[in-house]
Amino acid sequence: MVTHVDAITALLVELGPGVSGGLLLVVLSLAYIPTALMWAMAYALGPGISLGVGVAVSPFAETASASLPGFPILAALPSQPHAASAALPVLGVVAGALAGLALRRRGHVGLGSCGLALAASGIAGILVAAASWLATGSLGTTSLVGLGPSPVLVGGAAAVLTALGSSAVVAWPARGVDG
Repeated sequence: MVTHVDAITALLVELGPGVSGGLLLVVLSLAYIPTALMWAMAYALGPGISLGVGVAVSPFAETASASLPGFPILAALPSQPHAASAALPVLGVVAGALAGLALRRRGHVGLGSCGLALAASGIAGILVAAASWLATGSLGTTSLVGLGPSPVLVGGAAAVLTALGSSAVVAWPARGVDG
C-alpha cells in the first residue's frame, strides 16, 4: 500500500467522495485491513490471490488486467510482479526457522524432534488456510466472483515453507552451547 500511495490518491481524487463519502471510504478501508494483510501474506507465500474469473495476482505470474471496482485499497494491488517478488516465499522459510529456534530453546533438537516441527508447520498451515478462507468472497455475480486467496494453496504453501525452515533448524546437530 505504501508503494502505491499515488494510485490510491489518484483514485480518491477521481471518485471525489466529499467529506462524508471520504469518511465512509476511510472507515471501509480500515475495516478491510485484516483482509488486505491476508492477501499480502498469500502474495508473499507465492500462490497469490484471485481477482475473479481468470485473473490472478502472484509474484510468479504476469497479471492480466482486470476491471476492479473503484475501492481505494484495491489500487494497492501490483499490476506486474517486481523482479524481487520471486524471493518473497523465503519469508515463509524464515518464519519456520524462527519456530524451529523456539523449539530448540525448549530442548527439541535433532532428527527425533523433526516430527514436532512438522506438526507445528501443519498447524500453521491449517490456521493460514482458515484465515485465507475468511479473506475470500465475491463482489457480484459475474467477473468478480471468487476474490481472494485460495485457502488450500495458501495453507499448503505456509505448511511446506515453514516445515522447511523449522525442520532444518531443529534437525541441525546440537552443540555444547545448545544443551
